[in-house]
Amino acid sequence: MYSLAKILIVMLLSSQILNSTETIIKVVKIKDKFCKDYKSDGLKSTFCTEYITTYPMVDSSDKNLEKYLNLAIKKYGGVEKRGNAKKFVLFSIKNGDASSFGHKNNFVIEVLSILPKSFTLEMRGYNYFGGADASYYTSFVNYDRKTGKEIKIDKFFIEGYKKILTKIVEKKYRNQKHISSSDSLVDKLGWFENKFILPKSIGIGKDGLHFAYSSYEVKADKRLPTHFVVSYELLKEIIKPNSNFNF
Repeated sequence: MYSLAKILIVMLLSSQILNSTETIIKVVKIKDKFCKDYKSDGLKSTFCTEYITTYPMVDSSDKNLEKYLNLAIKKYGGVEKRGNAKKFVLFSIKNGDASSFGHKNNFVIEVLSILPKSFTLEMRGYNYFGGADASYYTSFVNYDRKTGKEIKIDKFFIEGYKKILTKIVEKKYRNQKHISSSDSLVDKLGWFENKFILPKSIGIGKDGLHFAYSSYEVKADKRLPTHFVVSYELLKEIIKPNSNFNF
C-alpha cells in the first residue's frame, strides 16, 4: 500500500462536455522513493530508486464510458505495475547491481481524446539507469467507446491505405524536421536506414492522428520522442465512410 504522503491528488484538471455528456478528469500522482547506503570496493555510496506514476481518474455522466475508461487506465497505468522502490534497491545492492547514479522511472498516462465512437489513451515516460540521458517512450491505445475493446486504425482506412498514409505522414514529419523530400534520413536525422517507416503506435486524436517515435525506434536517440499530428483533412482520401474518425 502507498502511504498518504506519497499520493498527491491534483485538483480538477479538466471538464469536457461531449454530446451532452459531462466527463470530469482528475489527476493522481504517486511517488515511491527509497535510498540506502552501501559499500562498493570499500567505498561508501548511496543507491536511490524513485518511481513516479501519474494517471487520471474519470467520472462521467455516461457510466458506460466511465467504466471502460477506468478499466483501460487500470490495465495500462496501474500503480502496482510500476515496481517497488525499496524492494528494487535492496535486491540491487544484494546482487551487486547498485549504482550511485540511481534509478528513476517516470510514467504518465493521459486521456488523449474522447470522441463519439472512441477514446484514446496516451502513455509516456522515461527510464533513467545512470549516465547522461534517460530513455523516453510514447505509445497510444485506441478503444471502441461502446464495447471497451481495443481497436486498430486499420479498420478505419480503405484497402491498401498504408502506402498513401506513409507518404502523407513522411511529408508532415520532414516538414516538422525542416528537411526536404530528397534529404537522407540517415545523414540529416541519424535514422538507422534511409527509408521512412510509420511509428509503431498511432493515436486517434480530436485534431487528427497522433504519431510518436520512442527512443531507438528509428534511430539511436534517447531524447524526447518526436510527437506530431496529421489532420484528418489530409487523410480524407483513405478514410472509410462512417468510420470512428467522427470529427
